[in-house]
Amino acid sequence: MKRFFLMCLFAVSMLSSLEAGLSPHNVAVIVNEDSWTLKAVANEYIRLRNIPPSNVIYLKDIPDTWAIDVEQFRQLILKPIILTISERGIANQIECISYSADFPWQIGLKSDIDKTPGQKPPHYLTPYGSLTGMTYLVEYVFREDINYMQLSSNAYFRKRVQAGGAFLPNESERVQYRETLKMLEESRFNDAKKILERLLDTHDHVGLLWYHYARCLTEDEKYLDGLKALEKAVTNGFVNAEQAEQDESLRPLRSTEGFRDLLTKMRNPLFETEDAYAFSHQTSYNLPFTKKPIHYMMSTT
Repeated sequence: MKRFFLMCLFAVSMLSSLEAGLSPHNVAVIVNEDSWTLKAVANEYIRLRNIPPSNVIYLKDIPDTWAIDVEQFRQLILKPIILTISERGIANQIECISYSADFPWQIGLKSDIDKTPGQKPPHYLTPYGSLTGMTYLVEYVFREDINYMQLSSNAYFRKRVQAGGAFLPNESERVQYRETLKMLEESRFNDAKKILERLLDTHDHVGLLWYHYARCLTEDEKYLDGLKALEKAVTNGFVNAEQAEQDESLRPLRSTEGFRDLLTKMRNPLFETEDAYAFSHQTSYNLPFTKKPIHYMMSTT
């Protein structure tokens, strides 16, 4: 009885979370058919929200665990949902996939990563995704494209407008940048400077590249050039004042008025963001690391 009461509270929370911006025909409700309790709760939610019967999808044989592999997610959950939506002729109206309880919430990505040995994600990204996050990135998942782990994979996210745009390196430049970071960790500033100069030839709008270049120049005792490079870093969007102030490579600049002025600018940044607009699954996005346009699917639990 206690579990049923908690599930009812869950249904009410789902109701309120989907009130704004979506009508009932925009929402596909996904129910774990193996649980009678959850079916009862889902049916109450469907009644309260006036969800059309065609928008309700029941799935069977969902693993009774909190974590599954991305291939299981693809075959047992995501593929049946998208196929059913298509077969029922409601693909053009669905903007959100809403899961009831008792679905695995952690998606292991290792099997997809292992299929692309030449395209390893950065070490600071763990090989896991969430149920709703991987549903949002539905087309990446179907393509087995691990670019879903890219920090820039969500093109709907409204970013800060920077001079010249974001840092979007090709694969070769990405390798060079990772090599540069390793060199900086090893205090090989002269070697790092040479690679940074090549990257800045085509990405001179990227503040972080200018910041690392300023470090290299200062380590080479070219203090005036280092300060100018740091100024370009700030002009092009670098605003991490704490990092700059504590960076031992920039210690010789700390006592200068120019450095203090730049710290003030970092602490009080003025910038614009990209214009916001309503979410739509029908909107397509072209990204430099995808062969085809990408669409997203809103998702909740």
